[in-house]
Amino acid sequence: GIIYFTFGVNIAIASLISLFLLSHVQVPFLWRFSPQYMGWFAAGALFYRYFKTSERKWLVMALFTALFSVLFMPKDIVAKLAALVMSIFFAVVIINDLAQSFVSFRLFVFLGFISYPLYLIHENMLISLIVKMGHWMPWMPGYFLSFLPIALVIGIAFLVAAYAEPKLREIIHKVLDQKSTKIANSGR
Repeated sequence: GIIYFTFGVNIAIASLISLFLLSHVQVPFLWRFSPQYMGWFAAGALFYRYFKTSERKWLVMALFTALFSVLFMPKDIVAKLAALVMSIFFAVVIINDLAQSFVSFRLFVFLGFISYPLYLIHENMLISLIVKMGHWMPWMPGYFLSFLPIALVIGIAFLVAAYAEPKLREIIHKVLDQKSTKIANSGR
């Protein structure tokens, strides 16, 4: 995030790809940042660049980055195949109007809007809440225990996406604008 806000999207994408490639060199310090997943983030950013600009180079780079991310996954062939299918599906949705209309249903758009905060908070919150509810309501069938926690986590993800993220983005831009103004003025 710091690289993106400081140096821009191209340097951020290059950094993600570099971290991903470095993840295959055994550097214990790097593993604290889970660099093996950075290829997926880079592919997503490249797909987004293509979506915004319609420049084919971004699509080609996104597809190659996704393919390399698949190739460097652990040897589980089922997971690799699923990742490859999802990457192709993602590309098709970006370039095909019919596929875009399919994923334009309100529910899908809403889930896309909250997807990143949901991704960040879901695991620990859901597991904790489901376990707690199992203790609080031992009479409830296990398959029902997840409904309320899922609804709660989706609600929190919505609040983060709709209110917290835009405010935080505004604060980051103000801080960076002030710093760049100070740097520009100090050079005079």
